[in-house]
Amino acid sequence: EIQSETADDTSIKENEAKMAELGRSGEKKHKLIACTWTSAAFNTRGQRTFVNDGQERLRQWLEFNKLVGVDHVYVYDNSGAMSKTSSLKPITDLFPGYVTRINWPAKVCNNNRGGDDNKGERSSQYAADASCRLRFGSHSTWLASY
Repeated sequence: EIQSETADDTSIKENEAKMAELGRSGEKKHKLIACTWTSAAFNTRGQRTFVNDGQERLRQWLEFNKLVGVDHVYVYDNSGAMSKTSSLKPITDLFPGYVTRINWPAKVCNNNRGGDDNKGERSSQYAADASCRLRFGSHSTWLASY
């Protein structure tokens, strides 16, 4: 199945093009950025409890970070790993120009090389954290990762 490019995909590509241009100039776009991997809802370990207040928690967290001087936030939205209908987009859309939402629906990532019998599966949070550092870290003096 081929999916068409969404508005989120377009804005991410535009942001990455701007970041690439800044990289060539040696200029830093931001002094302090934050990266977070989060979800609208999730199950706790062992599937004991279902928590679905992620939108409200993210809104409060974004407001706080804006107040303390974070220049830009990259939200790795893991909502799609649990649900095809929930998303943090309604919240990230409340902060235009301040938040970049990256759809990140993976449940696990593989942290071992291909030939290993033990694939070393871990939460996709590790991959999201690495992605943020690699894609956006060099364009800021400081990076906070949550």
